Amino acid sequence: MMYATIWQRIAAFIIDTLVFLPLLPLMFVVHSRAGLLSVSVVSALAYFAYQVGLHALYGQTLGKRVMRIRVIRIDGVKIGWRDAFLRSSVKLGIQVVSSIGFAMMLFAIPASTFPFASIDDRVENYKRFGPEWRTLWDYVSYGWEIINALTFFTNAQGRVLHDMIAGTVVVKVIDPGATEQ
Repeated sequence: MMYATIWQRIAAFIIDTLVFLPLLPLMFVVHSRAGLLSVSVVSALAYFAYQVGLHALYGQTLGKRVMRIRVIRIDGVKIGWRDAFLRSSVKLGIQVVSSIGFAMMLFAIPASTFPFASIDDRVENYKRFGPEWRTLWDYVSYGWEIINALTFFTNAQGRVLHDMIAGTVVVKVIDPGATEQ
């Protein structure tokens, strides 16, 4: 097996993020609490479904397909739904807690400030009315990503924490048209 490089994985992540970039403007055109919360929750669930679904079905997201890498189990077998869910479980947990903080903040903002006058006004209100623990939670989230990335360099297979949780590894695809490894 040839393991994916850090650059292949980063490029795949960027491509997968670009797939969801069209959803970002919705956060700036929706002006109601329910609308903002809905866009946030739907976007997070869509990204989770994208990650889990494509990994379970094909072993790769669109980004991984472009970069010619695939997720497989450590024993070389194609991953299934359980493996795909486990790979994304920590990020899902982080997103759920972040969404709760976002909802608490949205409902703490006085009704008189909706709709926001500007994007700067929106950002200021988010900072002012967010729960106190939200900033700490953001650091926990960033910490997970940093430790996850640093883990890549601590083992010969380039596995990160979510690979270790799921018992998976990311490998190079020798034949880009192949669906099985």
